[in-house]
Amino acid sequence: MKNSRQNILVVIVILLISLAAVAVGIVKYEKNASSPKPIEYGESAGLGLPGLSAHFIDVGQGDSVLLHAGGSLVLVDAGTRDGGDAVVEYLTKLGVKTLDCVVATHPHSDHIGGMRKVFKAFRVKAVLAPEIDEENLPTTSAYEKILGAIEEEQGCKASYALPGEVYTYGDVSFTVLAPLKQYDSLNNMSIVIRVEYEGRALMLTGDAEAEEENDMLDSGSELSADVLKCGHHGSFTSTSDRFLDAVGPRLAVISCGADNSYGYPHKETLKKLDKRGITTLRTDTDGTVVVCLTREGISYAIGA
Repeated sequence: MKNSRQNILVVIVILLISLAAVAVGIVKYEKNASSPKPIEYGESAGLGLPGLSAHFIDVGQGDSVLLHAGGSLVLVDAGTRDGGDAVVEYLTKLGVKTLDCVVATHPHSDHIGGMRKVFKAFRVKAVLAPEIDEENLPTTSAYEKILGAIEEEQGCKASYALPGEVYTYGDVSFTVLAPLKQYDSLNNMSIVIRVEYEGRALMLTGDAEAEEENDMLDSGSELSADVLKCGHHGSFTSTSDRFLDAVGPRLAVISCGADNSYGYPHKETLKKLDKRGITTLRTDTDGTVVVCLTREGISYAIGA
């Protein structure tokens, strides 16, 4: 009789702990077999989308991603100088006034060229950039202008993104995975982030190539993600087999321009994604892509 009472007490305690975990929103990252679902959001949805939304803005040949959750906004890259107009137009249409953080993944003009226009159009609370040794710092006009614009327009300086650190801006939280060291190639100096929200994860890789991917693999960091933005616009130099298998995405997004002179995305990358049955979306053929991550699953819209 005594043992029966003890067993009942143990069961009650376990149930209470489980209920408490749900009440405070403790969610462990786990993947399931459900496929990403296409959905029509409609222009009226704006920033009222559920969960964490990632807007892969069509900026032509370049990168720009807006992350939004619970009123918090983080912009990762801003395309080329011309692409900056598309970014400002898109954010303005959504009613954006303030960005909690802007991440400049690396100093190439197709990623940071449009940032000066962003700084002029919106209030920016924080800026993250990679720490690059002086001898590797570019002296391109785009990079010099972006550094000047941060101080001129926002009155602040960029902070270095530190690998392993978690950065939280309201409901948008991400871990910096890379760069882990100094590289000769500025592509491999790309800030790589893993955004986690209610048991779902999204990875943004800038222009990271196989060398940087291998270092992330060797670091022992958690790389699993439901959604992957393929590195370097779908180039064969990125999205290596080992890295792709470690991330294990169910949805991949490639940001590139229509009929670009580089031939992005390369057929080698598309073949890898197709072989693994990964749903693949592209800004050159699908226009702006919006992906929503919620506890229930992943949904997306194209041509937003």
